[in-house]
Amino acid sequence: MKAIYTILVLLQAMVMQAQVKDIDGNVYKTIKIGSQIWMAENLATTRFKNGDYIVPIIENNQWSQWHLPAWTFYPYEKGPNPAGKLYNYYVIESPKGICPSGWHVPSDKEWNKLENYLGGRSIAGGKLKEEGSLFWQEKNEVSTLISGWNALPGGSRFHDGTFFGFGMLGSWWTATEYGNQQAWSRFIYHFDKDITRNASLKTLGFSIRCIKNDDPVM
Repeated sequence: MKAIYTILVLLQAMVMQAQVKDIDGNVYKTIKIGSQIWMAENLATTRFKNGDYIVPIIENNQWSQWHLPAWTFYPYEKGPNPAGKLYNYYVIESPKGICPSGWHVPSDKEWNKLENYLGGRSIAGGKLKEEGSLFWQEKNEVSTLISGWNALPGGSRFHDGTFFGFGMLGSWWTATEYGNQQAWSRFIYHFDKDITRNASLKTLGFSIRCIKNDDPVM
């Protein structure tokens, strides 16, 4: 009975919220998990919230030498990539803001809060993933209780410009730096239920999820 009660409490706290729109007109579903309200989709904007365009980088050699805000997209043969854009960390460093008004890139502490609410980093990844193998590779390890966060395996882009991991892993920036050249990030893999916390070079390309400003933990 205690287990059933715990599941019901978690389900009640995971409530779909109103949608939010970015500067490009992309509309995102949102989800309340505990006291936090997250986007339920990866960011796909090509502009800062003030309307300024972010430079798109396609060529590998240009990406490897670029130390200003940039976005890219993982090559996807079936049409628009459902996992959104990949961004370097310089996008997050810009004071112009990448998330819609009233939203921000979550800090490392805010990611910690999400993970703890879902039972800890060792199992939270399985609760954040989208179910099935439509985008995730087979042997997609998910938990029995899905949060609605809908993590997709958007892959990443290395410092040298090469792409890696679409279908196998999802990668997300936090807003928290680790020294001058790195920042904390999160990875979720198809073969496991955990979330990996890593200090990553700012030149890498990862997905971004935004969180609503209402949460007081920064």
